[in-house]
Amino acid sequence: MRARLGSYRPSRVLRCSHCKKAWKVMTARMSRRRALALGAGALLGAPAIMCSARAQGRTVYVNSYGGVWESSWRKAFFEPFTAQTGIQIKTVPGVSFAKLKAQVQTRSFEWDVVNLGDVEYAQAVLEGLLEKVDKQAAQTEQLPAHVVREYGITSYSLGTNLVYRKDKFPNGGPQSWTDFWDVKRFPGNRCLYDRSFTCLAFALLADGVPADQLYPMDIDRAFRKMSEIKPHIKVWWREGSQSQQLIRDGEVDMIAMWSARAVDLIDDKVPLELVWNG
Repeated sequence: MRARLGSYRPSRVLRCSHCKKAWKVMTARMSRRRALALGAGALLGAPAIMCSARAQGRTVYVNSYGGVWESSWRKAFFEPFTAQTGIQIKTVPGVSFAKLKAQVQTRSFEWDVVNLGDVEYAQAVLEGLLEKVDKQAAQTEQLPAHVVREYGITSYSLGTNLVYRKDKFPNGGPQSWTDFWDVKRFPGNRCLYDRSFTCLAFALLADGVPADQLYPMDIDRAFRKMSEIKPHIKVWWREGSQSQQLIRDGEVDMIAMWSARAVDLIDDKVPLELVWNG
């Protein structure tokens, strides 16, 4: 499982004579040096402290993964938020840490909210790309304590799972990362996420390290194991939609992909098996 954090930047504070609190409303442009880190929980908390009449005409731009992620968030978060505050939500596709960094450095912003994985979040904090969470405005007391961080709020968690095409393996496909590494027993085109931290964890699992003993990570051992599978990886995917297309079209036979993306394809009758056994 991995956590994702949302980031956004405030540019203006709206105050209402009928409200004792102020909510920082996001716009597409700003002159501040950093982006403020907040996530879906903060957006859901906004209606309680903002008068919708004063928020009319405002827009929040969300850096989106698209696909099932966007449709789910629109129904669960965006539409209720707009209904209660009057603030519109628009999405901008293509989640990228490089874009976040470039936008902060140039002060030329395309969006207000972005989701970052734990590794990207830590790097963004290290490089000073994020603002601290305004806990009063975000009403973080309504959230579980472990999801609230100094520069962000965990917005969701998901699994990056082994998935294979059942039509390629009619008698049963790989059931673990050890199997994924076994190119003789399970031949076929393979695909991994272009994210070193995630792949190194898979490598250690494939090498027999118990899941509860992965950390602190034996980096040298992980890289040695990665060297075994690297020649057999046809594609290193970077976007969630790319991972779906690769396995849907049969370009690859097995893949490490986000669980929600796999479930979306299974719902569309693509013959896939989602493996939960790490």
